[in-house]
Amino acid sequence: FPDTNNDNNANVSTPSASSLHERINNTSPTNVVTPQKKRKNQTSTTKAKRAKVKLEPVSASVVPINLAQFEDWLRYKHRGARGGPLSEANVRSVMNRVDDLVSGRGVSYRNWGPDNVFYVGVQIDMSFNFSKLLEEAKEYEAIHGEDKGHGWLLRHPIKKLALFKEFVNYWGRSPS
Repeated sequence: FPDTNNDNNANVSTPSASSLHERINNTSPTNVVTPQKKRKNQTSTTKAKRAKVKLEPVSASVVPINLAQFEDWLRYKHRGARGGPLSEANVRSVMNRVDDLVSGRGVSYRNWGPDNVFYVGVQIDMSFNFSKLLEEAKEYEAIHGEDKGHGWLLRHPIKKLALFKEFVNYWGRSPS
C-alpha cells in the first residue's frame, strides 16, 4: 500500500502570488477581486463575469521603488564584494530582474517552464521584507530548480534590493 502521508507522494504546487505576498508582508495582496453588487434579476453567472480587479494599496506606507534611483545607486554608490563598482553586465542583469519584480510580471526562467513564474502578479515595493522574500526565492528554487548562474536570477537581485532599502533607511531618503 502506498504511504499517503509521505511528502514524496504529494503533488508539489506553487503558492499563488497573493499567498506569497501575504507570507512576506503579513498583509493582504495588492490585487483584490471585488465583484460588483448584484442587481435585481441578475444571475450569478453574470455576476461572475462582472467581477473586476480593484487595486488597493497594501498599507499607507507603501513606497514604490524608483528604478532610476535604484540604478543610480547600483552604478555610483554601491560597491561590490571586492570593493569596486559593479560591472555593466551585473547592473543590467539586476535591473532586468528588479524591473520584472517591480512591474508585477514576475521572474521567469526557461528551465522552469512557461507556467512557473516567481512572484507574478505582485508588485514589489520598498515596504517588502526582503529577507523573507529571499527565503521565498530559495524555497522556489528548491522546488523548481536553481538557475544556471547559481542565484544570479533571483537571490542576487533581491539581495541588492535589501541593501538599497538599508541605504535608504539609513540616509532617510532615496539617493539623488
